[in-house]
Amino acid sequence: MELLVYTPRYFGVNAFPMPELTGGTLSSRWEIELRGDYHTMSGDKTKDIFARLYIPIAKGRAGVSVSGVIREWYKTSVEVRDERHAVETKSPIPCYGDIIVNCFYQVFSSERWLDAVVSANIKTASGGRLCDARFTDAAAYWFTAEAGRNLWSDDALQAYIRAELLMGF
Repeated sequence: MELLVYTPRYFGVNAFPMPELTGGTLSSRWEIELRGDYHTMSGDKTKDIFARLYIPIAKGRAGVSVSGVIREWYKTSVEVRDERHAVETKSPIPCYGDIIVNCFYQVFSSERWLDAVVSANIKTASGGRLCDARFTDAAAYWFTAEAGRNLWSDDALQAYIRAELLMGF
Protein backbone atom coordinates (compact mmCIF):
# COMPACT_ATOMS: atom_id res chain seq x y z
CA MET A 1 0.00 0.00 0.00
CA GLU A 2 3.03 2.32 0.17
CA LEU A 3 2.67 3.04 -3.56
CA LEU A 4 -0.91 4.39 -3.34
CA VAL A 5 -1.25 8.10 -4.06
CA TYR A 6 -3.84 9.61 -1.68
CA THR A 7 -5.53 12.11 -4.00
CA PRO A 8 -8.97 11.87 -5.66
CA ARG A 9 -7.45 11.26 -9.10
CA TYR A 10 -5.99 7.94 -8.00
CA PHE A 11 -9.00 6.51 -6.12
CA GLY A 12 -12.49 5.32 -6.99
CA VAL A 13 -15.39 7.73 -7.40
CA ASN A 14 -16.77 7.14 -3.89
CA ALA A 15 -13.51 7.42 -1.91
CA PHE A 16 -13.82 11.13 -1.10
CA PRO A 17 -17.43 12.20 -0.35
CA MET A 18 -18.79 15.62 -1.26
CA PRO A 19 -20.58 17.68 1.42
CA GLU A 20 -24.36 17.53 1.30
CA LEU A 21 -25.97 20.87 0.38
CA THR A 22 -29.06 21.52 2.51
CA GLY A 23 -29.66 25.05 1.25
CA GLY A 24 -29.74 26.41 4.79
CA THR A 25 -32.86 24.49 5.81
CA LEU A 26 -33.50 21.18 7.52
CA SER A 27 -36.41 18.82 7.03
CA SER A 28 -38.71 18.04 9.94
CA ARG A 29 -39.57 14.62 8.42
CA TRP A 30 -37.67 11.35 8.47
CA GLU A 31 -36.08 10.58 5.10
CA ILE A 32 -34.94 7.27 3.63
CA GLU A 33 -33.09 7.25 0.33
CA LEU A 34 -31.93 4.29 -1.72
CA ARG A 35 -30.49 4.85 -5.18
CA GLY A 36 -28.26 3.34 -7.79
CA ASP A 37 -25.45 5.34 -9.35
CA TYR A 38 -23.37 4.77 -12.46
CA HIS A 39 -20.05 6.55 -12.93
CA THR A 40 -17.90 6.27 -16.01
CA MET A 41 -14.57 7.64 -17.11
CA SER A 42 -11.96 6.38 -19.48
CA GLY A 43 -10.75 3.14 -17.95
CA ASP A 44 -13.06 3.07 -14.89
CA LYS A 45 -16.70 2.04 -14.91
CA THR A 46 -18.41 1.96 -11.51
CA LYS A 47 -21.93 1.02 -10.39
CA ASP A 48 -23.07 1.34 -6.79
CA ILE A 49 -26.03 1.28 -4.43
CA PHE A 50 -26.18 4.26 -2.07
CA ALA A 51 -28.37 4.52 1.04
CA ARG A 52 -29.15 7.44 3.37
CA LEU A 53 -31.25 7.84 6.53
CA TYR A 54 -32.07 11.31 7.89
CA ILE A 55 -33.50 11.64 11.40
CA PRO A 56 -34.84 15.08 12.44
CA ILE A 57 -34.34 16.18 16.04
CA ALA A 58 -36.18 18.92 17.96
CA LYS A 59 -38.86 19.48 15.30
CA GLY A 60 -36.37 20.04 12.51
CA ARG A 61 -34.00 22.37 14.37
CA ALA A 62 -31.32 19.67 14.19
CA GLY A 63 -30.82 16.40 12.40
CA VAL A 64 -28.56 13.41 11.93
CA SER A 65 -27.90 11.74 8.60
CA VAL A 66 -26.22 8.35 8.17
CA SER A 67 -25.25 7.38 4.62
CA GLY A 68 -22.89 5.34 2.55
CA VAL A 69 -22.29 3.12 -0.44
CA ILE A 70 -23.67 -0.27 0.58
CA ARG A 71 -22.30 -2.08 -2.48
CA GLU A 72 -19.96 -1.12 -5.32
CA TRP A 73 -19.09 -2.94 -8.54
CA TYR A 74 -16.24 -1.65 -10.69
CA LYS A 75 -14.19 -2.55 -13.73
CA THR A 76 -10.99 -0.72 -14.52
CA SER A 77 -8.65 -1.04 -17.44
CA VAL A 78 -5.18 -2.46 -16.92
CA GLU A 79 -3.75 1.02 -17.58
CA VAL A 80 -5.87 2.64 -14.83
CA ARG A 81 -5.08 -0.23 -12.47
CA ASP A 82 -1.36 0.28 -13.03
CA GLU A 83 -1.59 4.09 -12.73
CA ARG A 84 -3.35 3.73 -9.35
CA HIS A 85 -0.99 0.94 -8.21
CA ALA A 86 -4.05 -1.26 -7.63
CA VAL A 87 -4.10 -5.04 -7.46
CA GLU A 88 -7.21 -6.07 -9.42
CA THR A 89 -9.24 -4.63 -12.30
CA LYS A 90 -12.48 -5.81 -10.65
CA SER A 91 -13.31 -6.93 -7.14
CA PRO A 92 -13.14 -10.67 -6.45
CA ILE A 93 -15.23 -10.09 -3.27
CA PRO A 94 -18.11 -7.71 -2.39
CA CYS A 95 -16.96 -4.10 -2.06
CA TYR A 96 -18.56 -1.85 0.57
CA GLY A 97 -18.13 1.87 1.15
CA ASP A 98 -17.46 4.09 4.13
CA ILE A 99 -20.16 5.16 6.58
CA ILE A 100 -20.75 8.91 6.71
CA VAL A 101 -22.44 10.60 9.69
CA ASN A 102 -23.62 14.21 9.36
CA CYS A 103 -24.87 16.22 12.37
CA PHE A 104 -26.82 19.34 11.32
CA TYR A 105 -28.02 22.30 13.40
CA GLN A 106 -30.37 25.04 12.13
CA VAL A 107 -28.73 28.26 13.36
CA PHE A 108 -31.62 30.45 12.23
CA SER A 109 -34.47 30.49 9.77
CA SER A 110 -35.94 33.72 8.42
CA GLU A 111 -37.92 34.46 5.26
CA ARG A 112 -36.87 38.10 5.52
CA TRP A 113 -33.12 37.50 5.92
CA LEU A 114 -31.78 34.02 5.27
CA ASP A 115 -31.66 30.46 6.51
CA ALA A 116 -28.44 29.07 8.00
CA VAL A 117 -27.26 25.56 8.95
CA VAL A 118 -23.95 24.37 10.40
CA SER A 119 -22.77 20.77 10.37
CA ALA A 120 -20.09 18.50 11.78
CA ASN A 121 -19.35 15.41 9.69
CA ILE A 122 -17.29 12.23 9.89
CA LYS A 123 -16.37 9.57 7.34
CA THR A 124 -15.33 6.26 8.83
CA ALA A 125 -12.46 4.17 7.54
CA SER A 126 -14.74 1.19 6.96
CA GLY A 127 -14.64 1.10 3.16
CA GLY A 128 -13.29 -1.91 1.35
CA ARG A 129 -10.73 -2.69 -1.34
CA LEU A 130 -7.97 -0.27 -0.39
CA CYS A 131 -5.69 -2.56 -2.40
CA ASP A 132 -7.68 -1.58 -5.51
CA ALA A 133 -7.70 2.15 -4.59
CA ARG A 134 -11.50 2.19 -4.20
CA PHE A 135 -11.83 3.65 -0.68
CA THR A 136 -9.24 5.13 1.70
CA ASP A 137 -8.16 3.60 5.00
CA ALA A 138 -8.40 6.95 6.83
CA ALA A 139 -11.25 8.64 8.64
CA ALA A 140 -12.17 12.16 7.56
CA TYR A 141 -13.74 15.06 9.42
CA TRP A 142 -15.20 18.25 8.00
CA PHE A 143 -17.34 21.17 9.11
CA THR A 144 -19.67 23.27 6.99
CA ALA A 145 -21.74 26.44 7.21
CA GLU A 146 -24.57 26.89 4.74
CA ALA A 147 -26.89 29.76 3.96
CA GLY A 148 -29.83 30.13 1.62
CA ARG A 149 -32.29 32.87 0.72
CA ASN A 150 -35.22 33.05 -1.65
CA LEU A 151 -34.62 35.83 -4.16
CA TRP A 152 -38.03 35.47 -5.81
CA SER A 153 -41.07 33.33 -5.14
CA ASP A 154 -44.58 32.98 -6.51
CA ASP A 155 -47.02 31.04 -4.34
CA ALA A 156 -49.56 30.70 -7.16
CA LEU A 157 -46.99 29.02 -9.41
CA GLN A 158 -45.31 27.24 -6.50
CA ALA A 159 -41.99 28.43 -7.90
CA TYR A 160 -38.98 30.24 -6.50
CA ILE A 161 -35.41 31.28 -7.25
CA ARG A 162 -33.04 30.65 -4.35
CA ALA A 163 -29.38 31.56 -3.77
CA GLU A 164 -27.40 29.06 -1.68
CA LEU A 165 -23.89 29.16 -0.26
CA LEU A 166 -21.75 26.36 1.22
CA MET A 167 -18.46 26.99 3.02
CA GLY A 168 -16.40 24.52 4.97
CA PHE A 169 -13.12 23.03 5.95
